[in-house]
Amino acid sequence: MNRENSPSDQRVSYCSRCDRETIHRIELAVKERIERDEVTAENAKHGRRPARIVVCSICETESHDSWA
Repeated sequence: MNRENSPSDQRVSYCSRCDRETIHRIELAVKERIERDEVTAENAKHGRRPARIVVCSICETESHDSWA
């Protein structure tokens, strides 16, 4: 699969564990920034952040990108 024809939730990129280019699955998630017992009404909206999780389709190694 080449870069131009890959689905929007996948990309071809280099995997350091496989030591070659592989197809990576892209997922979006909301990650906890602080512990649940630290969340109060005042900081609840700041307790989570969006993250992009990229998973190699061969070795299942994950990498994470967060947005503040």
